[in-house]
Amino acid sequence: MTEALVGDVSLQKTRLRRVLRAGRDAQPDKDAVSRAACERLLGLAAYRSARTVSWYLDARSELRTKGAVARELGGPRRIVIPYVMGQELGLWRLEALAELAPGRFGILEPPAARRCDPQRQIAPQELDLVVVPGVGFDRRGNRLGTGCGYYDRLLAQLRPDTRRIGLCYESQLLHRVPIEFHDIPMDRVVTQTAVYHP
Repeated sequence: MTEALVGDVSLQKTRLRRVLRAGRDAQPDKDAVSRAACERLLGLAAYRSARTVSWYLDARSELRTKGAVARELGGPRRIVIPYVMGQELGLWRLEALAELAPGRFGILEPPAARRCDPQRQIAPQELDLVVVPGVGFDRRGNRLGTGCGYYDRLLAQLRPDTRRIGLCYESQLLHRVPIEFHDIPMDRVVTQTAVYHP
């Protein structure tokens, strides 16, 4: 019975990803909408009080974060980005977007030769706040990821007080995201029009 339920949830997630990706691709005014969402995120008290923040760097039709990240560099916070390392996400302190190159999924990452620099490596436990991408979210903070589990594994390593903030277009919000035992909810979900507090 349990296996059947898990299979049903996995199938639901696969179907939802198809629909949500198509909607995300069709999102009009991506630049303006992304700026509005990022400004809303930057205004959060949890963000302003954070000292070490991990941002995702957008790829394909994801809500665009590169402009906000570029503005945050050189500010009071350490800005960290993830990179694919086997089945895990490594974390790297970013100083300039120009340091990066497209990685395994076409996402900007630190070059492999520079990842071992101990001055740049960041442990998950050092993060105060993580900006989390997703294919979809609901207002309860549940997240639908890509299905690869990279962020699930990263989020499981954070301190209990590290804030997890989902960032997406309003059109990516679902009434309810189907969840499984390994899914970790967000503390907030931010869109261009609202901040949702689960």
